[in-house]
Amino acid sequence: MKKYLITVVCIVLLVIIFLSIYRSISFNNIDVNELQLIEETISPDEQYVIKIYYKAGPIPFWEYSYVGALFDEDVFMRNVFWIGPNGNGFEVDWEGSDTIILTDVENNQVSLDVQKEIYDFRSE
Repeated sequence: MKKYLITVVCIVLLVIIFLSIYRSISFNNIDVNELQLIEETISPDEQYVIKIYYKAGPIPFWEYSYVGALFDEDVFMRNVFWIGPNGNGFEVDWEGSDTIILTDVENNQVSLDVQKEIYDFRSE
């Protein structure tokens, strides 16, 4: 019984560690250079550009998503948002020079400081 309990605890800990590493690494390491560019939106002061990319899932055309990447002119800075498969029909609008508003088809909104914040649909 004691061996069984130790095994279960170890498996649970490994799963927790794996999920925390997966969540923190995978979003930040999405290479947008290999993705299909869908749309661009320029900040009001024209310093930044959010480029929105189509990201196919593990099974092509099944679990697709969208990644929004921040560029300063043509230099990649960071990934800002990752919207999941149910993200069809979302809009990205600038509110000032450093903030974007993500709006879905149900008018739910998320405000993000493009320099500091991220939105990852898996964290909802």
